[in-house]
Amino acid sequence: MLTNPNNYKNFIADKFNSETGYQLHLTGDIELSWWPNITGLINNISVGNSSDDKTWFIAEKLSVSTDSTQLVKNHGVPNVVQLSATDGVLNGFDVIGILNVLERIIECKCLLPIPTSGETRFETLTAKVFMQNQVYSNQDLYIQGSGFTLTGKGTLADIKKSSVDYDLILYVEATSEQFQSQNSNLGNYTIAIHCYGDLSDPACTPDLSTIVEQIIKKDSKKKLKKLEKKIKKEAEKFLKGLLQF
Repeated sequence: MLTNPNNYKNFIADKFNSETGYQLHLTGDIELSWWPNITGLINNISVGNSSDDKTWFIAEKLSVSTDSTQLVKNHGVPNVVQLSATDGVLNGFDVIGILNVLERIIECKCLLPIPTSGETRFETLTAKVFMQNQVYSNQDLYIQGSGFTLTGKGTLADIKKSSVDYDLILYVEATSEQFQSQNSNLGNYTIAIHCYGDLSDPACTPDLSTIVEQIIKKDSKKKLKKLEKKIKKEAEKFLKGLLQF
């Protein structure tokens, strides 16, 4: 309890690399608290591939906590950790880029290439991660960004198979966002995204069936509005003839 965890950054990074195959960079200070759970607050953290230095996760602050009782029972090896991060970046998919393309697809009712890579900036991230036999799984991922939320569940990483199999649900608030000088009319959408493939380079692909549903919904709303206008116009003509004005 009197040990400074910052003296063990290299040990932590090496242990992380041996367990997951990913490279951990700890450039900020680490703060420990022991009650009610053992919690480490890590400042300025990033995680990437060991082979090509490709960064997958960045956060200004990451809190990692585990139940002290369970930790003792498991002989110092946690099987469940609670994560909480702020002001970070997830690499592998670009939410805003996907949304820009989806808007164009919905408007033109045509298929366009959807980005399967890029980065997503987030404001907050929370998740409980279960670890068993080198499989890292999760059922309650929640990410809040500017104008959107992401929830997720599935296998974050299967170390033995070197694979990812994870499902995300993207919800877009009914608002307008600006990205790289382009305005996107983001409107109350829910899109399913499946992330899969090798750990070194997984792909995240939106579900086309949910996109088609959004096109049908938006098209139906437009048709209803046209019908309402037509009925209103006919009603006005009828009243004018009836009242002779």
